[in-house]
Amino acid sequence: MIKHVSRYRVVTYDNLLEHCRKRDISVDYLFAQALSLLYVLGLVEYLPKADSFEWVGSPAT
Repeated sequence: MIKHVSRYRVVTYDNLLEHCRKRDISVDYLFAQALSLLYVLGLVEYLPKADSFEWVGSPAT
């Protein structure tokens, strides 16, 4: 997940979920928690109008 978001910089929620499902079919139960962790750590920002995540790369201060 981190590699995909960092490579493309801005990824829609659906695109990221589909990418993760291709890797492992049973990803659904951890997907939201993993995204929440990346957000809390300041590695991604949520863009509500685009329903996308933007890679920040380092914790925001």
